[in-house]
Amino acid sequence: MKSIRILMTVAALLTAALCLVRCSDSGTDSNGQKDFEVREWGVLVGCVADSSYFLTSRPEVSQLVKLPVIYVHSHSKTPFTAKATFATGGPSDTYPPADLGQRTVEWRNVTFGNSSVLNKPLSGHDYEPLEHIIPALNNVDADILEYNGWLSRFLFYEGAVQFRNRIAASYDLDSLTAYVTNQDNYTVYNVNLVVRSQNAYGPIPQVYFAHWDQLDPQQTKDALLGEEPVFSYLADMKAQGFSQSEAESFAGLWEQTFYLGNSANGISNLIYRLPQAEYDKLIDLSVTPTPEKLIRTLYILIHLENYDYEPQVLDHLIGDWEWVRSVGGIAGNTITPESAGYTKTTHFQRDWTYVEERNDTTFLSTRFRLYQKTVGKVTVNMLQIGDFEPSQIVTVTDSTLDLMDDCIDCYQHSYRRLPIR
Repeated sequence: MKSIRILMTVAALLTAALCLVRCSDSGTDSNGQKDFEVREWGVLVGCVADSSYFLTSRPEVSQLVKLPVIYVHSHSKTPFTAKATFATGGPSDTYPPADLGQRTVEWRNVTFGNSSVLNKPLSGHDYEPLEHIIPALNNVDADILEYNGWLSRFLFYEGAVQFRNRIAASYDLDSLTAYVTNQDNYTVYNVNLVVRSQNAYGPIPQVYFAHWDQLDPQQTKDALLGEEPVFSYLADMKAQGFSQSEAESFAGLWEQTFYLGNSANGISNLIYRLPQAEYDKLIDLSVTPTPEKLIRTLYILIHLENYDYEPQVLDHLIGDWEWVRSVGGIAGNTITPESAGYTKTTHFQRDWTYVEERNDTTFLSTRFRLYQKTVGKVTVNMLQIGDFEPSQIVTVTDSTLDLMDDCIDCYQHSYRRLPIR
């Protein structure tokens, strides 16, 4: 079976968008909305280079995006205070600038304005520039907010949190069948699997999709892989209580990233919605005055190739290894420390750091990652060291390590484990 499994704690990016609704002084408005209703949506993005998840709402650029959003509807225009408290990690950025603590974000006494001029957008490394998505964020039925001289139809905050993914995914391209298993003790919803496989007819991967409405604790389900995605996010957001324009803003910003992303990057995605109670455990949200209803929605987006590997491979790989020989090339050459004129030891650390020493002097220090790749009908574990090519097929035991370059006429490198220092 050609499979992808995600059974590990991963690092990442988290997105949240918050919508506060104070619709009338009579309890509900003509649309049945309560007098003061708070809504929040977000996306938690798993990214291989990070050691935490990140809170955001901007769709991805180069697999990194950040920007949670707060919308407010109010007939009475009563000022309010909103505060988010991180259980782990902490905030990094806000818009407009808020009061930041080590684990808190707070906007005190937010009022309402009458101009939508947004002249101070945030941007930065690996961010989708805010000005690019302001039209989508503003195209909602929300009031204009004023805070410390900033005018905007939204507020947002960002920050890192720790999260453990417990949804496993696998697939069989021969039968075009996908499988998901919930290894946690809570139900997840609107589960989507996007599988990219090597395309024999061109450089762009073939893409398949599978969908499940929900996945209960300890439950395994299968579904056929089709060539068309199930566009479920607009309906899902509306069913949770978001307005049409709010749901359209979310779907418009995120559906393409969920389903397509960069179609040439070969990355498969697993997406699911976390229950609100679990979201509350990650980041607590308090609003004053207290809302009559609080809706919080968090989607998890995990790039499978970035995280997917057999966990025991990492367990075996961690440690110190001494280079023994390399065999390969067109002529089947054998290279040893004696013929090369140097010794080489490699060190794999659990924080994904790789260090290579030659003749007991540091030659290279970088990051590494593990992922899985389908070769023919076999799924193999792959090692990528920094940005160097080629990647390598990993075969590891308690005492031996073999790394086979993933290219034609390349080398297989053999190592033996060194005693613990």
